[in-house]
Amino acid sequence: MKLKLAENLRSLRLSRNITQEQLAEHLGISFKTVSRWETGSGYPDIEMLPMIADYFDTSLEDLLGVSKTDREQASKVMYDQLAALPYDSPERTKHLLKMNKEFPNDRAVLYSLCKITDDLTLKRHFTKEMIRTANTPKNGLDPHTARAIGWLIDAEEEENAQVLIQKYTQPLILARELRMESRAYAQKNIEQYDLERQKNLLISLLQIVFERMKIKEMPVMQKIEGLTSLLAVIDALTGTTGKRPVSGDGEPDLWFPIRFTNAQVLACYLASIDERERALSIIEDLADLHEKFWSLPNNTLLTFRSSVLDKMEAPVIHTKMSTLFAEDKDQMTRPARYLHVKQIDWHQVVWSYHTYRPYISTEWSGFDSIREEKRLKNCVERMRQTEKKDTV
Repeated sequence: MKLKLAENLRSLRLSRNITQEQLAEHLGISFKTVSRWETGSGYPDIEMLPMIADYFDTSLEDLLGVSKTDREQASKVMYDQLAALPYDSPERTKHLLKMNKEFPNDRAVLYSLCKITDDLTLKRHFTKEMIRTANTPKNGLDPHTARAIGWLIDAEEEENAQVLIQKYTQPLILARELRMESRAYAQKNIEQYDLERQKNLLISLLQIVFERMKIKEMPVMQKIEGLTSLLAVIDALTGTTGKRPVSGDGEPDLWFPIRFTNAQVLACYLASIDERERALSIIEDLADLHEKFWSLPNNTLLTFRSSVLDKMEAPVIHTKMSTLFAEDKDQMTRPARYLHVKQIDWHQVVWSYHTYRPYISTEWSGFDSIREEKRLKNCVERMRQTEKKDTV
């Protein structure tokens, strides 16, 4: 998408009989800066574009020489190209950088670059852009900007990391969600307090407890113990301990995405240490759970089946794979399921039961010892057939 800012700016200025010096004085910049804009060797900061357009009584689209429709179409084309690239490929990173050049204020692109960029200088730059373009609420950072800052803190040099931590983070006791819960209790609004308490319990489980049970960079046995404990916590909450290998009593509920995702990783670790029978039992259990989940009618209401989370519920929405989570164009044509717990503002916790198409990732090397097992192949085929029968 080629911008015509340089020639349009010069044309507008000359049509008003305004010198570069006069325009520069009005904008509070040097005339050399205006000269660079008009020769195309530089561009105004994004915040200055509305000021320039207002000065010449024109629209941003006319100033830039591109219509809103053109920009939207160009953005769609680039997003379609992005969706066709493998998730972890260098080509994807290059394409995101190209998109950032064309659409510097696209926060979805900035967010992705903040996450995947290894170059510390670039990570600092993209994080700064996330902060600059953020629609920051008065009571704190928006969650995506906060997450980007977190990634920068993880990568930063020690001294800089401490500065960022002091500037952008708060002690847990001051967390917004906990303050809302505490205030509801102090105001004797018991119904609201119970809702806030349950929301915070769920968020704590998902973001703090469960994430720390997925032990990284540790021996396989510790990873197995961590994932087994995670699934045991869910069993304890739902009262289904010991009924099935990993699916509780085998009935789908709002724990389904967490059970499915973590149990298949557990099966992979078990297969890697040659505990083949336990690994295959888990996969067979997941195949049964998968079939039941996908057979649920549209708008079936699910809960967490726990008295301590009984304020939470979500319908199963029949849909297609989201472009955000699909790994290729083919996936975008496939049926999927969407679960969104309406009592939770997922944008605030940066976590969601997004569009979900479960499958067993048998290409993982940990499955080598059982990849040719008939039981595994039957389970994978059952799940594929379930999806093929589906109509959205």
